Amino acid sequence: MLEALGDAPALGTITVEVPGNGSRKARLASIEVRIAEVTIQPPPRRGAHAKASGSTEPVAVTLIGATEQSPPADSDSISWVLLTNLPVKDFECATEKGSGMGNAGH
Repeated sequence: MLEALGDAPALGTITVEVPGNGSRKARLASIEVRIAEVTIQPPPRRGAHAKASGSTEPVAVTLIGATEQSPPADSDSISWVLLTNLPVKDFECATEKGSGMGNAGH
């Protein structure tokens, strides 16, 4: 999944406010947003009861990836991935679905 996001073009960048928490100073972070569509194969299931307990069909999902481009030297980069079965066509849709990221600014 991470390879699919790494190969996807960046759709845009947003700026988010990262609050301080004692060991981390508050800062603004420039976050690059990407989307990729992938198909997840179901895990192998054994026995008759296992097939009845879950789907045996592949599931198509959209990945929304957000990665900080230039974190401060003393901080870890912000990076997360969201999987969704909702349609994500563009940067605006991705930031809307990304846990309120669309309200963080552009």
